[in-house]
Amino acid sequence: MGHLIKTIRLIARTPGVTGVQLLAHSRGTAVLLSALRELVIQTIAAGHEPAHVLKIDNLVLMSPDIDADVARQKIEIFSSDPDLIARWNKERLPRVINGRLTLYTSPSDRALLASTILFRSRKRVGRLRPEDVPPEARDYFSKWGNIDLIVYEGKATDRFGHSYFSTNPEVSADLVQLIRYGRAPGDPERPLVPMGAATWKFPEQSTR
Repeated sequence: MGHLIKTIRLIARTPGVTGVQLLAHSRGTAVLLSALRELVIQTIAAGHEPAHVLKIDNLVLMSPDIDADVARQKIEIFSSDPDLIARWNKERLPRVINGRLTLYTSPSDRALLASTILFRSRKRVGRLRPEDVPPEARDYFSKWGNIDLIVYEGKATDRFGHSYFSTNPEVSADLVQLIRYGRAPGDPERPLVPMGAATWKFPEQSTR
């Protein structure tokens, strides 16, 4: 994790870099979230705004192989945990990213089913459905306006249904619209179906 922290910091400090896109898959999502948590704590403790210093435009977690309760604790920092801003002297809370925090999940991800059993986890984030997210959690994240859970419920397009974001054209196209053009869910180019606050799914034709 130390090397990842140094790499993100180095990229953000490189002259000419105006925005950083961070994508992680499976177990890599836990490593990335831990690294970012450390970077955010360090940056806020120094009195600086993470979004300005780290230059993160979008953070995308694909098929996250991480326990849901653990992930919630890590993700809460992206809405600026008040306990971390003792040295923040501005009226508003510090921003962590400039764009969006996006999670792609699939209830039929068989690789994460095995992980759930192996780690004796109640639920892995990568298998979450909209109904698995309590209303209070949806409301908590939606009020910040930049955290989205996007659920893919279509047929598996790879052996274990764990890489649908690259093997399913509709999902990969949605990812491109987010990363390349910065479009939000619900945009005409990202015709996702809202399932409640901060939760979305792909249209019905993608599940046939």
